[in-house]
Amino acid sequence: MTHAFALALRIWAAMHLVTADSRDLGRAIAAEARDDYEVAIAAYYVALESAVHVRPNAYSPDALSGQSCGPVQLPCEFVSTHTPRQQIAYWLSEVRAGHLEGLDSSPTRAHRRFWLAMGLLSRVR
Repeated sequence: MTHAFALALRIWAAMHLVTADSRDLGRAIAAEARDDYEVAIAAYYVALESAVHVRPNAYSPDALSGQSCGPVQLPCEFVSTHTPRQQIAYWLSEVRAGHLEGLDSSPTRAHRRFWLAMGLLSRVR
């Protein structure tokens, strides 16, 4: 078990969100994240956006309308042709490019989520 994989699982355990998909999504994050900060923000968003599921139940307006799908709620057309690991890789590349606010529909919420993820990271390290 890699450090990054274990870290993602600890974050989800702290959030009480360990699921049948945790191992697969944890491996995807571990393979694509460059550091603990990326693990934390990806794991946090996976928890909030999909409750740690590869194919989450739709509940938000864009998920219900078929616009957003997958563990980090990317466009459904993209999700249908990419593995969860590829989805995480793309999502993290957008975060690295400074586009977290664009991935989240609210810049204020994105900022708050980032700091909540960092708080969780410091708790589970």
